[in-house]
Amino acid sequence: MQIERDLVALEASGEDVEHYRDTLPAWYRAVFSTEQAWTGGVNKATPIVDPRDLRLLRALAGQVDSVGLNPKPAPDFLAHLQEALGDARQLILDAGPDVLSDAARRYLLGLVREAERCIEEIDAFGTAAVRRVTFELGGAMASIAEVASDENVKKTWREKSRAVLIQWAGLVPTAAITTVVTQMIEGGMS
Repeated sequence: MQIERDLVALEASGEDVEHYRDTLPAWYRAVFSTEQAWTGGVNKATPIVDPRDLRLLRALAGQVDSVGLNPKPAPDFLAHLQEALGDARQLILDAGPDVLSDAARRYLLGLVREAERCIEEIDAFGTAAVRRVTFELGGAMASIAEVASDENVKKTWREKSRAVLIQWAGLVPTAAITTVVTQMIEGGMS
């Protein structure tokens, strides 16, 4: 879950997150539990989580926002990403059977559509989902480049993969990601 990823990222940056980890079970129970009947609060309000735990969850959201783990992209960023996704879709559709099997084509087109859907819902759900799926798409496209036998095909797939991935370079708070991605795309995967 995204909360767990954010906790790992905060912890990796030196933040103390143990108090949040202690509260995770209560948050999960509030969301996924079947112990509280939906009709249990018909005549009165029935809290499904201790108010203190809810305040801690709000504090975590504030901390995640303040350290920039899920930055808000500018409209031009989204336009560039959508353009890169459109280019990726066209490359996938144009690839012959010597480059992509039908199953691989469906998988990649599914990732493109999922990324587009996540962009449509970015105001409601933030950048985490679109970031995850575009990284998955870019990595899968880079993998195709590595197994292609034709050098022009390799080059094209590397460029389109890089175009999808590099969109996050100025937005993701980890410079190491772009360094690794650039080295992988330009120098090939090892």
